Amino acid sequence: MRKLFLLLFLIFSVGCVANTVKIGDNLVVPYGYSSDKDTSREANKILLDFPNKVPGAKSVEKFLTPDATLCLIHIRQIHKRPGILNNERERVELVQKDIYKILSFLIENNKILDVCVEGICEASRINSILSVEYKLSIERLAEIKSLKLEIEMCEKTLKDKNFMKTFYPKKEEAEKYKEKMLERINLKKSELNDVQSQYDYYLSLKKRDIINGAALILAGEGKICILPAETIYGNDRAVEEIYNLVGKTKIPFYEASIFYILENRENIFLQMMSASKDPLVILVFGGVHAFGGEKSFGKYYYLKDRISLIDNLYYWNRSNPDKKISLIEIVPQNY
Repeated sequence: MRKLFLLLFLIFSVGCVANTVKIGDNLVVPYGYSSDKDTSREANKILLDFPNKVPGAKSVEKFLTPDATLCLIHIRQIHKRPGILNNERERVELVQKDIYKILSFLIENNKILDVCVEGICEASRINSILSVEYKLSIERLAEIKSLKLEIEMCEKTLKDKNFMKTFYPKKEEAEKYKEKMLERINLKKSELNDVQSQYDYYLSLKKRDIINGAALILAGEGKICILPAETIYGNDRAVEEIYNLVGKTKIPFYEASIFYILENRENIFLQMMSASKDPLVILVFGGVHAFGGEKSFGKYYYLKDRISLIDNLYYWNRSNPDKKISLIEIVPQNY
């Protein structure tokens, strides 16, 4: 089986480098590309309009695929893992704080609602990952909004002279109504202070829990919804192969394991995202992963500090001409 894999790998590895040009500092397009002939309506417009600089990011690289129907933004992360050392932990925290800024920018400017996250395999697992405190913070936030709205409406009513004259024309009735309304306003303000204190406490937890992932923090704050980025099978097989690699140095064995640890999971995600109705898909995934390569984006797609056996997007776009994907890669400031 390992020999068969190596043979297939060598076959698929043969190919030419795409002829591409780099426009400005971070836009890569095929040589001779013309937007007039590009049938992509939304995906490539998103890519071309995407800012070259983003808060929390060291770099933003844009790789355009003509006629793309989807645009993938891969935020390259470093994540928590078992047995992490203290010096590594500090770097993970810094990178996740960067990702928090990046995602917050996307929430505000691109109005994103969903984020696909590495390690999340199905919806049923998501709720178990979010802590009780974070789920409660969502409830507290809803209460804060409701209380603020009620206080605002009560104060507005008291200031509405036409309302008071129409419903409380007599001075005594108006005074009694004002007195009751002021009592209600003070009561709601007191409730608001209590709920706000609880919410502030929940928010303070993100400072010590950021290592668990910026996306989880934002989901806990009710700002995004987390979507799966993997299947249970794909993730479990990757974990199995990681253990298989221990003490193994033979190249065929190594490459077969790496395929399941990296490439297989990348292929699975491309298949999953192809069902998206939104042309923009946000993914927080390990920085060692590479969805592109020289076949898809030419010499300007750099693989420094990454492991890549297969140019996933090259084969995906060839096999799915009606579901082509363009790519934006964001590297956090402290990556």
